[in-house]
Amino acid sequence: MRNRLDVLLRRCVELGSSDLHLAPNQPPRVRLNGQLESLLHPKLDDTTLRRLLRPLLAPEAWAEGKARGFWSFDYPLDPTTRFRVRAFRQQQGLAMVMHRVPRGVPRLAALGLPEAVRELASLRRGLVLLAGQIGSGRSCTQAALVADIASKRPCHLLLLEDDAGFEFPESTAFISHRRLGWAPEAWEEALRAASEADAEVIALARLPSDTCLRLALREAAAGRLVLACVHGPSALATLRALSGNAADLQRLLAQHVAAVLWQRLVPGKSTGALAAVELLERSAALSRWLQADDTRAAAEIPYRLDFDAGLQDLVEAGRITRSVALQHARTPELLPAVSASKLPAPSQPTKPPQASKPLQTSRPPQPTRPPIPVRSALPIKPPQPPMRKPAKAQDSGPQTIKFTRAQRTRPTTRSPTRRSKPAHKTQVARKTSASSKTTRIERRPRPQSARRLPTRKSPSAPKPRPPIRRAKSPRPPAPPGQS
Repeated sequence: MRNRLDVLLRRCVELGSSDLHLAPNQPPRVRLNGQLESLLHPKLDDTTLRRLLRPLLAPEAWAEGKARGFWSFDYPLDPTTRFRVRAFRQQQGLAMVMHRVPRGVPRLAALGLPEAVRELASLRRGLVLLAGQIGSGRSCTQAALVADIASKRPCHLLLLEDDAGFEFPESTAFISHRRLGWAPEAWEEALRAASEADAEVIALARLPSDTCLRLALREAAAGRLVLACVHGPSALATLRALSGNAADLQRLLAQHVAAVLWQRLVPGKSTGALAAVELLERSAALSRWLQADDTRAAAEIPYRLDFDAGLQDLVEAGRITRSVALQHARTPELLPAVSASKLPAPSQPTKPPQASKPLQTSRPPQPTRPPIPVRSALPIKPPQPPMRKPAKAQDSGPQTIKFTRAQRTRPTTRSPTRRSKPAHKTQVARKTSASSKTTRIERRPRPQSARRLPTRKSPSAPKPRPPIRRAKSPRPPAPPGQS
């Protein structure tokens, strides 16, 4: 069963997907460019899923997860690929979600993020919220920011995660990596100890409770840079969900939030998924909106990067299609008119004007077709004439073959095991000339209707035996008294 699971995971790696979903009575599915796609695989039942999960866990871990209803662990597929496994019980049985953890740490330049997002790595203090929905690439963006900070600043970086994440190489900074699990108490204890660990930059994989949010704001107020991943449908909606109705949280967020980066993955043209971002930085209008909850103040909040404008830039750069931008835009009715006016015109090959023939202005120019690509680099063979059937041989009369007397009288020997060749399809007529020592053999074509009979050696006639002569024996003399 473990080999069967490895086959599915390797298929996930070959396709370049980020997650593998296994559920009872459904085929396996993978997440490609933010969309779930089904694999050509039979449906899995609950018994099969249990057989796939059981060999991956120790007996104690299996019993503990069975008691609480879910399992969370890391599974190394090979030395270069790891998966983060989440297994849980649902209504129809056991289900699993396996997230692929990339081997290397992504770079900001490789992610294709705007320059304003790269400037977040130069911040020294404050709370930076990396918001988005599930599968939006927040973890990759956070890892890229941490790697950029570690390569430029000799500081102490503290990474707090629930399970295994990115593995950072040695750099200028000192990196401490802790795995805390899912219990909120462990996260609260780790954040309280962060000040004692003399950490200058703290990266949080999530904020599991309001207490963790308050502790993160306290560290930001103390002069540390905190990068935290949260869930939210937009930048403003994320801030409103975190603050709620608590006045102290609204005040702390208005004072110590440095930026809110919200992003979503959209399918690209030639590459995989691309990140369309929305960046909101600290401003007086944002502070008033957080504390007063005024809709007019929300309209006055300046955005460093607008989401729809980012989609428009991707369309104009030719990285995504207009249909994809319309599908993900918040105001799609405004996007087509703006993007259509700024789209670059497609380049068409034009022929240079000829001096001998003037240009015709009466007819509109006809669009030129692109050249047909060469299918093969092999040389083209010249056309060959069609094949013709060979003509039938005509009968040109009898053919004459001359043999000398030595060739005619030469004895022929045959092997007893060799079969005799079949007779030729010609009739041979021998003519001997009295004046010469040669023999002429005339071969005439044999009719096709004639049947070929096997040739056999005629048996020789038996020689007559000489008569047996018997010697006559003399008669005995007659007895006396007889005549």
